[in-house]
Amino acid sequence: MRIIAGTHRGTRLKEPANVTRPTSDRVREAIFNVLRHVVPEAKVLDLFAGTGALGLEALSRGSKSCTFVEMDAQALRCLRDNLAHTKFPEGRIVESDVFRFLEKFRDPQPYDLIFADPPYFRNGSADLAGSLLSEPLPLAHEGILVLEVESERATPEDLPYLNLVKRKDYGKTSILYFEYQQPA
Repeated sequence: MRIIAGTHRGTRLKEPANVTRPTSDRVREAIFNVLRHVVPEAKVLDLFAGTGALGLEALSRGSKSCTFVEMDAQALRCLRDNLAHTKFPEGRIVESDVFRFLEKFRDPQPYDLIFADPPYFRNGSADLAGSLLSEPLPLAHEGILVLEVESERATPEDLPYLNLVKRKDYGKTSILYFEYQQPA
């Protein structure tokens, strides 16, 4: 796995064995092609950050800052190594459960771009993507949420504050793009 473009193009990233499901280079490239107008100067939040590949890609492409939220110890070690290796001073790691982080979020400046790549919903496991979509997210006006889910998942409808603007499938993965909408 590597950073695809920007100031750190080609930089290899560490990944923990059997802990995360990193977004493939092909899918990340497609995501950033869609977001090319949003990423420069964006304030970014990378939820369920894992290795940090999405947030690091955003920083490499000119984002103003990125907050990485992760709680798995192995993933955190890789994330810390990846952030140290890339030397992005604009990156900040928060060791926390995503929902606890969102519950305690107090920054007066919401995020322009939020990446969320929760573990996939499997037999009896928690539906983290569904839970995330029901949470109030710290998303700026016209901000974008990029959510990675399993491709078999139905497209959510009638979400408060979020408008699905695009869905793109890549094999077993789907990328959902939501834009923040003001409540009526």
